Order: sequence, then structure tokens, then C-alpha cells
Amino acid sequence: MRGTLVLDAVSFQDEVVRRTRLGHWSERVLETPGLVVDGLQLLPARPLALTLLRELLSMRCGSRRRTVVCEQVADGSAAALMDSVPNGCLATIGLRVPESRSGRMRFARRCCDELGLPRSEASGTDSLDPWCYSAVIVALRERRDRQAEAASSL
Repeated sequence: MRGTLVLDAVSFQDEVVRRTRLGHWSERVLETPGLVVDGLQLLPARPLALTLLRELLSMRCGSRRRTVVCEQVADGSAAALMDSVPNGCLATIGLRVPESRSGRMRFARRCCDELGLPRSEASGTDSLDPWCYSAVIVALRERRDRQAEAASSL
């Protein structure tokens, strides 16, 4: 996309620090036609950054600028931003598929925790083909259901 600014986790953090110190967002962040904020794994540990990203989304939506927020870890940070986006505005919030085995396993282990499964059940989910978040969730739910059936038949 022409006129697009891409901020990775480090450059976004730099912008947050600048915004905090000066009290306003830089013109380039506010005025660029397209903004991509990628790699938000820092947000859960930095609530102020999440608050300021909400502010930025609201300001950009108000000026009809396109914003895309990508999250690599399905920890809910990006989903928490949805309330900040007014209806009809140009913002996309989504999950990027982790490229590394460790990122995929981290997601699967977190799902195991939520489903009440031992983390060992995450084994093998990193090699699902094609790998996607929903496929991992389905596979782990099936494992949970099989365990429940086996336990009830005893």
C-alpha cells in the first residue's frame, strides 16, 4: 500500500515513549494514509502502551485513515482493542501466524491451560498442516473430549 508506515514492536514502543513525553502523537503516525502496527507482544506487560494504542486507533479512525494491527501471540491484547474502534471505521485487527515452532507451541500450551489439559497435550500441534489458530483449538478440544470419554467409561 502506498503511503504506508510500518511500526514493529520496537518502533511502536519508541512512538509510545515520544507520545508520553510530548503529550501528542507524531504527525507522521497520525497523517500517514496507512499504518501497520506489528508485533505487539509487548502490550500485555505495558498497559499504558495498550491505552495509547487505543487512543491512536480512535484518532486515526476519526480522520478516516486506514490502520492495521497485527498480533503474533493470541493473548487477547489485539482483541481488547476492538472496543476502541468505532463502527464503520477503517481498522483491521488480526493475528499473525507464528513462524517459529516455539511461538506455535506457546499458543498451544496456553490453549491447554484454558481447556484444563496438561501442557504435554500440546505436543504435535505445531506441525498441523495447514497450521492455524482455529485448527490447534479444534485439535486440543478433540483431545480433551477423548480424555473425558475415556474417563467416563472407566
